Amino acid sequence: EVHASAGGYGYQRLQLKAGGAGERVGYLLNASNTPYDGYRELSRFENRQLTGRFTIDLDNDRELLAVVNLTDQPVSDDPGGLTAELAATNPRAAWPSHVTFRAGEALDQQRIGFVYSMPLGTNQTLSVRNYYVWRDFENSLPFTNGGIVTFERFYAGGGVSYTYDGFWLDRPNRLVVGIDYDNQDDDRRRFNNVAGTRGAMTFDQNENVSSIGLFIQNELSITEKLLLTMGLRVDEVE
Repeated sequence: EVHASAGGYGYQRLQLKAGGAGERVGYLLNASNTPYDGYRELSRFENRQLTGRFTIDLDNDRELLAVVNLTDQPVSDDPGGLTAELAATNPRAAWPSHVTFRAGEALDQQRIGFVYSMPLGTNQTLSVRNYYVWRDFENSLPFTNGGIVTFERFYAGGGVSYTYDGFWLDRPNRLVVGIDYDNQDDDRRRFNNVAGTRGAMTFDQNENVSSIGLFIQNELSITEKLLLTMGLRVDEVE
């Protein structure tokens, strides 16, 4: 599929989609590019994205799901707010300090994740998850001291969960038990904002946080029981 659209103030969008399925592999790809000049001064925006989803049949009801997302947002200007007087005089203007310091942000990010699932027996399933994210970010704020912020972030994590589908009180019931682990590492820096360009570094810090958690979740469905009391089967209701 190909989708294209355009509008006022430099808005354009081009989107491409492709998908398919073979005997063991299915896939869906989605790519888009969206530039926009904006109605106001200093409101330009540009975003490019690529997303992919892949499913692999590993036999015996085992499946591997892989998801990838790439984001490139080199420009996202920030015109700031206006006073009522300035908006009445020139509604397309940006706030003066935002123009002086070239306020806005830029982002470059990659994400990839995997989910593996397999049966453990009758009505029992084991799932294993794993993901990774790389994120480079820069933000230009409308002041001098430490007004440019950058960070390089990497975070990753995963988890394991066990699911049992059965009945409780004559109703469909699902029990899920699992464990999750996540870790995030940031290299964060700040620089003086000199008319929109980096000046002297004012802050340099590494930040790291991790978490681990156990969880248990139970889902009891009352819908099927309610339908049966009405004389209906689940497959008769759309």
